[in-house]
Amino acid sequence: MPTIPCVLIVGLFALTGCGGQHNKNDQANIEKNHDIMKYFVNDDEEYVRLAFTKLESEFQNPNDFKLDAFSVRKRDTVYGGNQDTIFNVYFTYYLSADSGNKYFSKVSVFRGVPALQLYNIDTRTSSEYLNIKTEKEKAERETMESIKESFQQMPDSTRKAIIDTIKKSLEK
Repeated sequence: MPTIPCVLIVGLFALTGCGGQHNKNDQANIEKNHDIMKYFVNDDEEYVRLAFTKLESEFQNPNDFKLDAFSVRKRDTVYGGNQDTIFNVYFTYYLSADSGNKYFSKVSVFRGVPALQLYNIDTRTSSEYLNIKTEKEKAERETMESIKESFQQMPDSTRKAIIDTIKKSLEK
């Protein structure tokens, strides 16, 4: 029969081990979301971080959402006789309580002040999201067609050199 100190040590280890793992899971989305802001937002794009902080503050628990993507649309404007820019930052994410559906929010940043415009909109029903998605897909198709045309107009030797370079980079 195990001694009382041995049982206490095993019990303490189980509690701290499980507690540590549970705490780690409680912070997983927060860490991933913050990593996206840290590694995928350029230093001169502070408006994206401001928008993200605003979105994150809307959640009772910032771990309740997992960021999928963000996109920025800039709109030039004149305010008080001066030219300025409004940054509309669109976020798509999954909610912990509903991980099967993707949600969408829009935060506008003007002169360093973020304002929530849309919040927790289902991407399947949001006309604004669907319009942006359609525009993006159209732009991607046009870009691919343009690349294809340019590629076809190149001399055979140049095309072969490009293909060889791509193949070598994919092998690494």
